[in-house]
Amino acid sequence: MVKEATRKDLMEAMVQGDSTGMFACPYTSAALTALIKLRRSGIVSPMDRTVVVTGEHYSRIEIYE
Repeated sequence: MVKEATRKDLMEAMVQGDSTGMFACPYTSAALTALIKLRRSGIVSPMDRTVVVTGEHYSRIEIYE
């Protein structure tokens, strides 16, 4: 669904994650960027509960409506 993310997108997601007290490594910032873009596009609604599972070779977003 998300096809690309700029370095700026990744850095903004990393800062946003860090501001909540969680450490956002580059792999996590890629997953957070995807979630942010899915939310902005309306695929993920404000009422959805989401779980971001991320790792060096693996990222997945689960949406619970």
